Amino acid sequence: MVRLGGIAALQWYSEGLRKYGSTGYERSKRHWKDPSIASKNDLSGRHYIVTGANSGIGYAIAFELAKRMATVHMLCRNLQRAEKARTEIIEQIKSEAFEPSVEIHIADMSDTESIRSFAASFSSKHTKLDGLINNAGALFQEESRTLDGMEKTMAIALGGSFLLTALMLPLLKEAPSGRVVNISSGGQYLVKLDAEDGKGITRTGASYDGNIAYSLAKRAQVELTRKWVKVAGHTGVLFYSMHPGWSTTPGVTSSLPTFEKLHRNMMRDQSQGADTAVWLAISDEPKENENGTFWLDRNIIKTDFPLASTWCTEQERDQFWKCCQEIYNWKGE
Repeated sequence: MVRLGGIAALQWYSEGLRKYGSTGYERSKRHWKDPSIASKNDLSGRHYIVTGANSGIGYAIAFELAKRMATVHMLCRNLQRAEKARTEIIEQIKSEAFEPSVEIHIADMSDTESIRSFAASFSSKHTKLDGLINNAGALFQEESRTLDGMEKTMAIALGGSFLLTALMLPLLKEAPSGRVVNISSGGQYLVKLDAEDGKGITRTGASYDGNIAYSLAKRAQVELTRKWVKVAGHTGVLFYSMHPGWSTTPGVTSSLPTFEKLHRNMMRDQSQGADTAVWLAISDEPKENENGTFWLDRNIIKTDFPLASTWCTEQERDQFWKCCQEIYNWKGE
């Protein structure tokens, strides 16, 4: 059984106190060339999919893209919540000269057939996709598995970072600068990828720990981001993963109430947590030679702490990729 502790946890918490809160965000912001990304205020004609866009980080990302006149495709599980979020976004942004273009699509990111159905429908109506932001995620306190036998937290993470990305790749390649941004977490620092377990079921142990399951899923997203560069980097599509810091969102409040209560006064708001994801999706500043990297506050950061024994080899990454291919029956284009 995996336990969250030891060297990695100590370094993660120490760095978190210094960098992951609102103070760390404001400190980094002083060094940015274009804090408001003013050079990208007009994204007319561009299309972006944001999963889990009805609340939290996903909502903030959708809002920022819609505000810049992009067409935002909110990919959500619950229609009622999605409609409420869409209405709020439009009401906050619209003016006499401009009404945001925000569309709702319904799909369950833990359900393979639901993802495939959405992808087929979307691909039949669009010729390109400028950005895919894989934000949907969840931390469950009790174990839940999908009909395919996957641990549900892992299923949601891979549903976006592997399957949806694979299915959207043809449209991403048609955009001038297609981007994929995977919203990971500092939790990924605490565990090593299990290269043989794409379903996320062997390392949580007999006694389920939602924090471990979440960390494993977030580590998988970071490693898949690296692998996508090897598989599809030649297409011109850029792949990034990012850490939103310690952000106050509905998900954090409900899943980690004690952590949120103890750190409430230092945490970021959701727009601060979303900033780097938006920047990676639209800015010209990230370079092609930075493809596959992990980011916090518009800076590339390490994926592993010293002496933490979490480092993933190329062979392990390849093995995990093959597991994903088998799970989702996707062998490539």
